[in-house]
Formats: sequence, structure tokens, C-alpha cells
Amino acid sequence: MNANGRAIAALAAAAVLSLAACSSTASTASTASTGTSSDSTSKPKVTLVTGGQSLDFYITMACGAQAAAKQYNVDLTVQGPALYSLPQSLQVLNGVIQTHPQGVLLVPVDPTGLNAAVSTLVASKTPVVTVDGQLSKKLDIANLRSDNIAGGKAAADELGKAIGGKGTVAIEALAPTAVYNAQRVEGFQKEMAAKFPDAKLLDIQYDSGDKNKAAQNMSGVLQAHPDLVGIFGAQQTAGEGAVSAVAAAGLTSQVKIASYDADPSQVQGLRDGAYVALVAQAPYYEGYQGTKLLGELIRGTTKAADVKYQQFTPVVAVTKANVDDPKVTPYLYVSKCA
Repeated sequence: MNANGRAIAALAAAAVLSLAACSSTASTASTASTGTSSDSTSKPKVTLVTGGQSLDFYITMACGAQAAAKQYNVDLTVQGPALYSLPQSLQVLNGVIQTHPQGVLLVPVDPTGLNAAVSTLVASKTPVVTVDGQLSKKLDIANLRSDNIAGGKAAADELGKAIGGKGTVAIEALAPTAVYNAQRVEGFQKEMAAKFPDAKLLDIQYDSGDKNKAAQNMSGVLQAHPDLVGIFGAQQTAGEGAVSAVAAAGLTSQVKIASYDADPSQVQGLRDGAYVALVAQAPYYEGYQGTKLLGELIRGTTKAADVKYQQFTPVVAVTKANVDDPKVTPYLYVSKCA
């Protein structure tokens, strides 16, 4: 395991200990603190349905899930749509239902569009834990995700400082129906209004997770607003599209960019000056803890009634000044498992 892998594993271990303290079951706390597998010899069958096969965020999440599966003797299958898309995600989830897993770890790419499929799982007494996003109905046993409003505020703090607290700022986001993404924008807007009232925020642009569309959006904004000084990208593709558009316009020194996520290319962009900040989440931990929890629920060592439903996972603002800090390294995403 390389240094980044060891650091990510350390984050997972620390986070498991932290959430174990929130649990009212002694078995959960004991398992987390000792790092040993359950005494049960059964091997629960769990499927992780990610939000996309090729995104580093979900690759990192799968790495965490695989690590937990190995440690806690879980039979794990990882599936996901080619693109972050409700129709594709629904097709994958319906296919998973036909395989009769004992538990499902799900990235809900839409708050309502997957409810019927999840209801089918619940009706068959299959426990569902959601990660990254959230459902509009409380059908899942637990929801592990970032405090997205806090993450948006962190991005505003860094971008506001970088632009000197004033000027025109654009916002590039995923889709209005993506609740978690909208919360990031909400946190960003509120923090900018509160701390940097002299900054002018433009209307939100949406790219549906397509970085080429994000680049087109930001190219249009740059042409319409030559005074643009900042861009907030609410997800990886938004940030990458913004960087592409700004570089093509030769305005990297003028337009500062803060973006969500911290995949390897984004981290390199941060080092090169393309970003002033990245808001990194903890996908490894979400996959790790979600898989571990489902294993315990299936074995019966943890009861659903004892599980804390809303569990916010950490976020950190990564800058050029702290990107090499050992405390920050665990939050950086990977393109393949160590």
C-alpha cells in the first residue's frame, strides 16, 4: 500500500471509531475499536451501486467498500452506471434487485426517481444504506453523506478571499434536482452574501455532469461578463469544465476557481494554480462504513433501530498551502485502489 493508501486507511479507521461512539450498540463499538471481523462465519451478500463507473470519487468509494468487505467478511459486488444518470442508475438498480442481494449500498442520483425501486428492496426486507446523496423518502436505514451546506461555505470562504471580496462570480452546478448539489450552492451563496457582500453572483449554470457542457457554459459566461473574477464549481465536472474554459480564454490569472472534489487531475491543477481551493469529501470512508454497517445489519449484530440515521462525513478545503499535509492526504481521491 502506498503512502496515500495508508493515509486513506487511517482516515477510515479514525472515522469508524468516531461513528462507533455514536452507536448505541456495544457490538458496533467493539468491532470498530478492535478492527476485527464479526464472529459470525456467514458472508453477507452486499451490492454497492455507485453514481458512475469512471469518476474517481466513486472509484475511491469502491476502494473503501472493498477494504471493509475484506476486513469484515462481506461478499461485495460493485456496480454503477456509465454516466451519472437517473435512467441508467435505475436500470442498474433494477438489475441488482433481480440478483437478490442481502443488502444494498446506494448512491441515490435523484431524490425521487429511485424511490420505487428502493421500496421494492425494503418490501423484501433488504436493508438499504444510502451514501453521497439522499432520497426524498426515508426508506433507507442510514444516510452517510457530506454536510454539503458546510462544504459550500468552505468554498465561498476560500474563493472570497482569493478575489479580494468583490467582483462578479459564476456558479456551475450539476442539476436543479440533485439535492446534495443544490445544498452546496446554497451554502456557497449564503456564505458569500454574509461575508463578501460586494461580490455579485450570477445565475446558476447546469451541466448534468458533462464537463464539456460545463466548459461551454463558462465560455459563454466569460464572453458575456468580461469582468468575471471567480467561479464556483459544485462538482468535479463543473470544476474541470471551468478550468478548461478559463484556460482557453487565457484568463487563468484573472479568474479564480474553487471547486468541489479532489480527483488526481484536480489536485494537480491545484498545484499548478488552476484552482485556488478544492472541497474534498470522504468517499473512501462512505464506502467503508456503509459496507461494514450492512454486514452488521445482515448478521444481526447491529439492529436497524439502533443506527443513527443521518451521519455526516468530513469535508476539508484543500489549498496549495495544505495539499501535502498528512492530515489532508486521506481526503484526496484515487483512480485505482492501492
